[in-house]
Amino acid sequence: MARLLAYAGIFWISLQYCRRAARARQVLLAVTYAGLAYAVYGLLVYLSGSETILIFRKPAYFGDLTSTYVNRNSYATYAGLALVCATGLILVLVTHVSGAASSARDRLLRFFEEAIGRGWPLLITWLALLVSLVLTHSRGGFVSAGVGVLVLLLAAASSRAVGRMVLLAVAGVSVSSLAAVLLIGGEGLVMRLVQTSFELEERPLVYARTMEAIGDAGALGTGFGTFEEAFRFYRTSDINGHFNMAHNTYLENVLELGWPAAVALFAVFAGFIVACALGIRRRRRDAVYPCVGLAATMLVAAHSMIDFSLQIPAITATYMLIMGAACAQCWSSRRPVDPW
Repeated sequence: MARLLAYAGIFWISLQYCRRAARARQVLLAVTYAGLAYAVYGLLVYLSGSETILIFRKPAYFGDLTSTYVNRNSYATYAGLALVCATGLILVLVTHVSGAASSARDRLLRFFEEAIGRGWPLLITWLALLVSLVLTHSRGGFVSAGVGVLVLLLAAASSRAVGRMVLLAVAGVSVSSLAAVLLIGGEGLVMRLVQTSFELEERPLVYARTMEAIGDAGALGTGFGTFEEAFRFYRTSDINGHFNMAHNTYLENVLELGWPAAVALFAVFAGFIVACALGIRRRRRDAVYPCVGLAATMLVAAHSMIDFSLQIPAITATYMLIMGAACAQCWSSRRPVDPW
């Protein structure tokens, strides 16, 4: 539980620090360029053919880009969060461009001028994150990152912060870049996506056994962090893999915490979604930050259905840092930000 309190502390500090939009931008910049550093390291290791993490040999996921993470799915989630932040920062740049030009043609011209002139570091970072994400060969990480970026663009389109024409240009460039990356180096990921078959996966069996354990655990659950010990009494001979986690954060939390505590925990994330949705509706200037928060939440929510990335401290800490900045910008700048 101390770990959950630490995450709450990160959110609280970020919330207080990011009352000004300039500071929220600093937080997104920090996450984006930290993601760039991890991506560059991962690409260097991957291209060199070295199956190591720092000075240690990788225990698994040979041939996949994992950067400093052991699990490719976990790094894919981290890269996805950084990709969402980078996309959000590009949209922040777009908001200033769209507000400074009159016609749609002028806005598009100004956008490309700004992107090449001032925004090229963000574009290079965005591309590096996309390439590293594809080379993880993580199906869930790739799809959830796609969900996050799509939600970000749709949320920005529903707000009044970014012009529709410029958003279409951003979406077009994103799709074109993704297609090029998949064509050049995405064969492994595409093959895994095409060959996906739930009939051959063990995870549905694990989910079924976990639900059976939930029915026996009662309202109090088995205790936080006890999934591996509790699940060994329910696994059957048709489950061959080592499952110390349920690969579904929702089911695992319900089993460990019980229904009442798990619902209370899920309500926190539902509150993030509601706060960001209200922020998108309220704000015009700086509405991109609530859009980033909504996108980040949908990304981790989607991936948590099939994996355990939020159970990795580095990822949850990064997510809480992003959400503190996003929620701080959900209230109008005309009145004090004090949601408490």
